[in-house]
Amino acid sequence: MSLRAAHLDFGPPLTSSQMDAAQESFGLHFPPDLVALYSNLTLIGEGFLDWADQSHDNIARIRAALDWPVDGLLFDVANNDLWLPEWGHRPAEDANALVVARQYLGDVPQMIPLFSHRYLVSLPCRAGNPVLSVYQSDIIISGADLEDYFLNEFSRNGRDRKDSMDTTYAGLAADAIPFWGR
Repeated sequence: MSLRAAHLDFGPPLTSSQMDAAQESFGLHFPPDLVALYSNLTLIGEGFLDWADQSHDNIARIRAALDWPVDGLLFDVANNDLWLPEWGHRPAEDANALVVARQYLGDVPQMIPLFSHRYLVSLPCRAGNPVLSVYQSDIIISGADLEDYFLNEFSRNGRDRKDSMDTTYAGLAADAIPFWGR
């Protein structure tokens, strides 16, 4: 991956034990391309997470980033009438609707925060998963994979996306991505 063209600030790579600790602490499985990235460098600056920092404040920041996608959906349930058909009939009271939605959303796969509200799809745990922009129920593709995302997001010169970005993500059909691919 050629991130130099993306004009980012780089920090030291994560050690295997730091990656293992982060994955264990937060119940994550980094896909192989993310492991390869973090084995070579980390991205630093506002909007990026420091997976090696185990301070109380940083752990809270990472947990908030991990919770962001589901919290945004719950906000839309309470404030914008979001309701998925598989949840059944929507209760009349918002508080009851939130209970049902929270129960369902407790089982969706976690997304891995990369930068701000951009998330790497974690399942299937394979290289080449797409990066999604997640802001409440507004979920769009930000990159067909990690490289595509970083170049699209941070390249000052701009460039064409690698893939058509419609219903496939780097050869992975949208319905192969549990929940978030819908």
